[in-house]
Amino acid sequence: MKFSKQFLFAAIMLLSVGQVFSQMVILSGPERGSYKQFTDEIVALMAESGIELENQITEGSASNFRGLTNPALNYKMALIQSDYLHLMEATDKVNDTYLTSPLKVVMELAKEQIHLVAKKSSELTSLQDLDQKMMGIGSENQGGFATARRMRVQTQVEWRNVYVGFDEMLKRLKSGSIDVGLVVGSAPLDMLDIDPEVMVDGMKL
Repeated sequence: MKFSKQFLFAAIMLLSVGQVFSQMVILSGPERGSYKQFTDEIVALMAESGIELENQITEGSASNFRGLTNPALNYKMALIQSDYLHLMEATDKVNDTYLTSPLKVVMELAKEQIHLVAKKSSELTSLQDLDQKMMGIGSENQGGFATARRMRVQTQVEWRNVYVGFDEMLKRLKSGSIDVGLVVGSAPLDMLDIDPEVMVDGMKL
C-alpha cells in the first residue's frame, strides 16, 4: 500500500509531542494479518526519516482498543477496524461512557474485504444458507464479531456465532464443528493461502 510520507510524518510528530520517538509503539494485529503488514510498511517508511517506531503484534482490534483506552498503558497509536470503533462509539452512547471521546482517526488505511470461508464440499452458496449454521467469527480480541453483528442486523440471517481465532477456526472447519468462518481483512490477505494439509478438503469463499 502507498502511504503519504509527509502525512505520516506530520501525524506521528503530532502524536509524539513530549515523547521520545524510540518509545513510540503501534499496536497492529495478528502475525499473518493485514494490519501487521501495514504497520511493517509504516515502520520502514518512517525509519527513512530517522523516526524509530515499534510494530507490536497483538490479537486484533478489540485488544488494540483496550490498550489505547487504558491510560495506565500510555499507547498512542493503534490500528482498529472501523466496524469495531463504531460499535464502541454506540456502546458509549448507550452506557453514557466516554471511552471513544479522546480517540481520533488519523488515517484510513484501506477498505477491508469480508470473506466467508467454507469447505468445498459444503452446500453453502449464499448468506441465506447460513441460517442456524455455526459461524466462526474470530476471537473476542478481534473486530470480526462487530462485522458479524452488523451483517446479522442487515441480512436478518440468524447464524450462530462461535468466538474462535483464525487457526482454531480452520481446525474446526476441517473437523466439521463449525460450518463457515468469517475473515475480515485487506487484500492481499495472506492468511487465506491455507496449507492443504490443514484443509485437505479444500475451501471456497
